[in-house]
Amino acid sequence: MDSSIPPLNIAQISDSHLYAGLDSGLYGLNSHHALREVVALAAQRQPELLLLTGDLVHDETATGYRHLRRAVAPLNAPGLCIPGNHDDLKLMREVFAEEAGLRCDKSIRLGNWQIILLNSQVAGKVSGYLAQEELDFLELSLTKYPRHHTLVCMHHQPVAVGSKWLDQIGLANADQLFAVVDRHPQVKALVWGHVHQAFDEQRNGVRLLATPATCIQFKPKADEFALDLKTPGYRWFRLHQNGHLDSAVERLQTMPGVLDMDAPGYDEDS
Repeated sequence: MDSSIPPLNIAQISDSHLYAGLDSGLYGLNSHHALREVVALAAQRQPELLLLTGDLVHDETATGYRHLRRAVAPLNAPGLCIPGNHDDLKLMREVFAEEAGLRCDKSIRLGNWQIILLNSQVAGKVSGYLAQEELDFLELSLTKYPRHHTLVCMHHQPVAVGSKWLDQIGLANADQLFAVVDRHPQVKALVWGHVHQAFDEQRNGVRLLATPATCIQFKPKADEFALDLKTPGYRWFRLHQNGHLDSAVERLQTMPGVLDMDAPGYDEDS
């Protein structure tokens, strides 16, 4: 691969929790307004691809998905989407098929990189699980393209992030995921949303990355649900053709609204 090829510039946007109503949101924060501001921030890096890693809407409505499509349109980049525990995958596919822009493809190869998107959603549950067909798809994709550096995306966290309540609703069969990943050294990073906070560690040379929500943030290292006062944000990636990966989180400079810190706890069953 020609080393003169510039790195791939990617933005990950996660957990927007949009509603059909444009005035709705979580804990006093307007989800739609916050997403618009995060998109404007991400636009400064002119990403070539968007990764939207679940909980795109909160109320499972077609209107919410159409709001999402319009909100990210200023980025002028194709987007790949996976569902979170609040999403309706069938509805996502139907809405995104109406016009170009967002789609629910499971993988893409760009230059010397492969990006794989896994569905960890379990109907009726807030925690995640990778069905055998998802694990088989991962194995097949990695076996078929052993020379492509690989980024693997999902919604639920495959490792503990240090918050008791969140670690109870992560990926239930992470051991099966890592059994596949450990067989394929071209995997450079695992990426997810769900936890509404940043996370950046390594396991066996694979970078483990969580991304803040574009709306409310969860307080790190909390045993029970608690909001964080950090602002909404997103994660950017620069994927170099030699397999090197640069990534960091960028957040809004100011909170796009006033958080209601006295609101009831997060509904873990929805």
